[in-house]
Amino acid sequence: MSATTESIQRLTRESARGADNRARADGRDRIIQLSAALRDHRHPLAFGIVVLSILLIGRASSLERYITPEYGVGYALGITGGSMMLALLIYPLRKRYRSLHWLGPVKYWFRTHMVFGVLGPSLILFHCNFSLGATNSNVALFAMLTVALSGIVGRYFYARIHHGLYGAKVELRELRKDAELARRGLDRFFEDLPALADELARFEQSALNLPRSLVASAFRLPPMAVRAHLLHRAAMRTVRDHLGRQGMERRARAALRREISSYLRVYIDGVRKVAETAFYERLFASWHVLHLPLFVMLLVTASFHVIAVHVY
Repeated sequence: MSATTESIQRLTRESARGADNRARADGRDRIIQLSAALRDHRHPLAFGIVVLSILLIGRASSLERYITPEYGVGYALGITGGSMMLALLIYPLRKRYRSLHWLGPVKYWFRTHMVFGVLGPSLILFHCNFSLGATNSNVALFAMLTVALSGIVGRYFYARIHHGLYGAKVELRELRKDAELARRGLDRFFEDLPALADELARFEQSALNLPRSLVASAFRLPPMAVRAHLLHRAAMRTVRDHLGRQGMERRARAALRREISSYLRVYIDGVRKVAETAFYERLFASWHVLHLPLFVMLLVTASFHVIAVHVY
């Protein structure tokens, strides 16, 4: 074999090793990024907490001397809250009809839809002083509260299938890809731990074979979340014991343990999210079918209430 041929083969091997190392480094960076995101449990709850606090204070206060539904501030609150509820129609209309593009981006109207869906009912509650009145107003009030509660449930379903409340939709393909990336990374760590690898495989098989029934799946998800948490803890105990027997330097052992923990967290949570996302997508579709008729009922009862107040 000539020297030139040997040089070419050596360069090819080095190039292949370099490409493999770069791919492994990119995968490690991706796993670290995903693991950090999973540890960050902060949610945009500040707005909801502030609104709920104001409602509780208003409910506990005697506002009858300052706010009455028929005139003044109370009347203005009713008009403003009702207008916000009516404005909720803009988002689905803007989303459905491209000819309304002049109204602005859909994402802005979605955010407005979310905010008005909370502020509108809140203003209405202050408008009526958190108390019942005539029959037509009571029907409108309960219709509004039903729609508001349905909206809160829908927000929860929506957030489970999107990256946060205003983020892009979660793609099952993306989740499976991240879980597969983490599993491949774990394969090289768990060559000497076949029992742990088998336990992870059993968890994946169980998680990805949920029943077709929504009710049966709903009963399976909470135990699966608990099992995922316990599995991560048990796996890390096994990893710590195994690394402790390898005679590694303490700092290197701690760094390797953190890396394995990141891979485990991404893999286990990724498998669980694949199952949950498929479930919540079906649930959100069913909720959407119910929410629209409820909103139409609200429009009818609210319109009748406004007419009754101003005519009779």
